[in-house]
Amino acid sequence: LRSANWPAGLPEAHDNPALAAQLRAANELVNWTLKVVTSCARLKVPWFVQNPRSSYLWDYSEWAMVSFFDVEIDLCEYGGPRPNPVRIRASHDWLAGLAAKCGGKHKHVPWSHPSMASSLASRALHRRVSQRSWRPG
Repeated sequence: LRSANWPAGLPEAHDNPALAAQLRAANELVNWTLKVVTSCARLKVPWFVQNPRSSYLWDYSEWAMVSFFDVEIDLCEYGGPRPNPVRIRASHDWLAGLAAKCGGKHKHVPWSHPSMASSLASRALHRRVSQRSWRPG
């Protein structure tokens, strides 16, 4: 449906009514997110966005309108059953201390095995984010 060159959707995907509807709905959320980010940046309000590291969200050209810092995290380092790589893009480097790449010192659950632990790891990460307070300067 998407590519790095076409993050809003491949041209041929827009020709298929079902795919076009799916892309429209997802793109509305992306556009809203980017509007919030650019508004926050303009008003000097701290912001952050989390999404999978491989997401095409990061390829939207609107990111060039704001300054940002990326933090790369493998959720297995926060108790998840799999690496599940995510990126947090933030207005400042206040979340840099959360960066964590899988050190390979534990086993991962196969992707074929269902698990709710990824959402628990994501919650653990979100708790860590909420405990960090951003201070200007």
